[in-house]
Amino acid sequence: MIDREWWSPRDDVQGNNRTTTLLDMPDGTCYTTSEHNGLLEMCRHLGDFVKAGEVLARVYDATRTGAPAVEYVARRSGLLAARHFPGLVQIGDTVAVVADAASSRMRW
Repeated sequence: MIDREWWSPRDDVQGNNRTTTLLDMPDGTCYTTSEHNGLLEMCRHLGDFVKAGEVLARVYDATRTGAPAVEYVARRSGLLAARHFPGLVQIGDTVAVVADAASSRMRW
């Protein structure tokens, strides 16, 4: 139960202070861009730590049923910081962003 007198928007629903992590995207290997049109299936969740080479997403050709999916893999290890919403993806869309944790978690 949250004591509303001392509640702050910086608190989570249990009344605990939340933490934040500073992220860094030092180069282009952080960004995974679609080279195909189709249906996007994300294979990892936001906030997951991924290793280079792990599958981040698959794109299925919506015009050719039965065609194998194209897999997009992480080009670096790090935290999955952003992703495209599952559904249709176009050539040039950013599928995922893998970032480095620039600092330890800080309370705010």
